[in-house]
Amino acid sequence: MNRRDALKSLLVLSGSAAVYGSDRFLTGAINPPELAVETRFTPELLALAEEIAETIIPATTDSGGAKDAKLGIFMQEIVSLYYSSEEQALFFAGLDRVQADGAAQFQQNFVDLADVERTAILMGYETGEIPAGYRAIKQLTTWGYFSSEVGMTEARAFLPIPTRYEGDLPLKPGQKAWAY
Repeated sequence: MNRRDALKSLLVLSGSAAVYGSDRFLTGAINPPELAVETRFTPELLALAEEIAETIIPATTDSGGAKDAKLGIFMQEIVSLYYSSEEQALFFAGLDRVQADGAAQFQQNFVDLADVERTAILMGYETGEIPAGYRAIKQLTTWGYFSSEVGMTEARAFLPIPTRYEGDLPLKPGQKAWAY
């Protein structure tokens, strides 16, 4: 069984249907240039994505939150490089829905809402059927956070063996990947 099959089996057993973009990510296949959507991520959309992520994983006294992990940039990279055009549309529809729900419920943009109001909107998605676009945002938030330096060193117990955390180590041709 290869890693991709193992991940899919684990996700099915854990109750999650699929992680958007996981097939392409695990095989190392990136999207062709015509599917890259970096330019669609305006500063306003990046701020919205980061605020949604920060509402899902806020900073605490013990660890930084989603903003500290720069999850807006992480989402931009993953959505642009690994999401299919259908998954990209789903992701952007999720951002649009959160923004529209903020405007409908509180007559403000989501980024301008108080933490309590943001939480109320997102908790509304957790009851009943979770909208697919929100599921994509939530998946990227947890994936990005717990694979970031902040998530690995502050939110989790971290024993630096043999040295400090380095999330991007170069490999020599033919060398096996590091096991963290």
